[in-house]
Amino acid sequence: MVTFYHVSTNKIKTGDTIKRTMTPAKWRIDRGYTKDFACLAFNINHAKFWVKVLSQSPKENGSWYIYKVQLPAKEKVELCIDGLYYNFALGIEGTAEEVKGLGTVPYDSEVIITSDNAKVIEIEEANKYVFSL
Repeated sequence: MVTFYHVSTNKIKTGDTIKRTMTPAKWRIDRGYTKDFACLAFNINHAKFWVKVLSQSPKENGSWYIYKVQLPAKEKVELCIDGLYYNFALGIEGTAEEVKGLGTVPYDSEVIITSDNAKVIEIEEANKYVFSL
């Protein structure tokens, strides 16, 4: 199993899986990428970064949570590096273990999943990471 993180204002229980709620852009669908997706953070520090960024959205209300999730090592994922997000550019496709083995990636990278196999193993309340003035 390979560990990544997911951030959300949605409450998810330990043992549940991350729901894929994002829809691919039309250009992705035209290339055969038709499955809904979810975004994961590469590590805990990246998850804290995403809480700070996403908490600035007027669409996001409520308490923030960081979910430690595990994926099967051979699960297919896509790493979108350094602001080249899933609906804007193609990323690096590989297995979860291959992507994790790349080492350090920029904070604003995303690990994309298109399956329901990201199982929550730990939850952290994350409001302390929310950016405030």
